[in-house]
Formats: sequence, C-alpha cells, structure tokens
Amino acid sequence: MFSARAIDGDAVYVLGSDGDLACLDAAKGAVRWQKNLAVDFEGSSGMWAYAESPLIDGDVLICTPGGDTATLVALNKTNGEAIWKAAVPGKAMGEGLKSNEASPDAYKELGRFDQPQRSAKNAWLHPVIAGGRLYLRDQNVLLCYDEKPEKP
Repeated sequence: MFSARAIDGDAVYVLGSDGDLACLDAAKGAVRWQKNLAVDFEGSSGMWAYAESPLIDGDVLICTPGGDTATLVALNKTNGEAIWKAAVPGKAMGEGLKSNEASPDAYKELGRFDQPQRSAKNAWLHPVIAGGRLYLRDQNVLLCYDEKPEKP
C-alpha cells in the first residue's frame, strides 16, 4: 500500500507502508531509484506504519524516516542521495508541540511549548495558523493559542 504520490515533471515519488520509497518514471513505470527508510536511515515507523506523502521542494525530496538519527531527511530527488538528515529531539507524542522549518538546505527548530490543556489520550493534532493564532484539535476539543504570546 502506498501513501499519496508526489508528481514532479516526468517523475512519480511513492512511499509504501513498510518504508519503501521510490522514484518512478511516470510514462514507463520504471524504477529510477529506491530507498527503504527503515534500512537506509535506521527509521522507525509510527503506529500506522509509514503513511505520509513525500514532499518535493525544488530539487529536494523531504520525508520522515523517524528513529533517533534521521527523523527528517532531505534527498536529491534525481538520484535519492541524502543531502541532510536531522534527529528531532522530543519527537514522541505528548512531548510538547514544536514549530519547525525544513528547507532544501537544513532543518531548524523555531520553537516549542507544552500544551497545558492536552487530553490524556494520544491524538493527531491538526494545526492551523490564522490571524496570529494557533488552532489545534485534540480528541473532541478545539484549542486556540496566541502564536506569539506576550512576555511577562
């Protein structure tokens, strides 16, 4: 099973639930390159296996192998070679919320905060930023935070 595909020109990028990432020729279906996120990057999938869509940004494919050494990886989209990889500390569910920036050049954490009103259950948060506020859905509750709170 594959997640949604990323299509860029004559290439199709797919990621299977077992971590098989491949670049295919869109017209012929031939494999141009392939990696396995668990094997090649010592990745660790989440509870629902690998279930993301590869992100293409210019000449770079960004994906999330998980694990301790390469939580986030940028690959050359033409040949699959690693450009950079980053371990993201505190990546486990329930360890606070993070604001991150990932570009073709590097990964950078911009900030983090603990969510005081968080339910006791694990939940996938669906963040939306609008009007200077961060909105999160946690289980059956909608939460709203000031994006840049005043300093005491």
